[in-house]
Amino acid sequence: MSDYIETLRSKYDAHFGSEPSTVFPGHEYWDDSAGVPAIDVFVYRKEDTGRPHDVLITAGMSRQPMDFLPTYEGERWASELIWYFDEADRRDLQTTQWLAGLPFYDRFVLGFGHTVHFGMPIFEGGHLRHFLLLNTLVKIDARLFDDFHAAAHPVDLLWVVPLSEREYRLKREQGIDGLMPVFAENAHPVTVDKQRGCYLGGEGA
Repeated sequence: MSDYIETLRSKYDAHFGSEPSTVFPGHEYWDDSAGVPAIDVFVYRKEDTGRPHDVLITAGMSRQPMDFLPTYEGERWASELIWYFDEADRRDLQTTQWLAGLPFYDRFVLGFGHTVHFGMPIFEGGHLRHFLLLNTLVKIDARLFDDFHAAAHPVDLLWVVPLSEREYRLKREQGIDGLMPVFAENAHPVTVDKQRGCYLGGEGA
């Protein structure tokens, strides 16, 4: 574990009030030839934190700058990922590390409102196939990086939100403003429902 990840680990432990129950070390998914920095994934269990859900959070994405196109001009940020589960399993850890490494492997920028195409069920037997990145609704977590200055750029903590096929298409066609009313109408929860159907009706996907 690098000094940078150790720094994040100490910050997270203090924030969540416990040590992680599971540490999924960097390069468990990506090998060294992929050009992806070491990104650990930590699981903070609800039994240890007193929260109503398990928390999965990355540590290491924000150390390495992403590849910003000239169209971003002077706009810069770094990212870490967070999402919330009733009970996180190993596949969730692998998915998180894959998603966290993707912008470095494919050389793009991952930020608020961005979608990532996955194309197959994220969860076994489920209908959710793609990802949307938003600001977390958990206010205390949204402030986690307010006083963090060890990264080259300000760190955005991005909440991972799985989407169905139709929700993904709606977001691509109408943008975030087209999708957010659908989430509001369905009282979209903070905790992932791995088996939820599509909010737009019809088939699950």
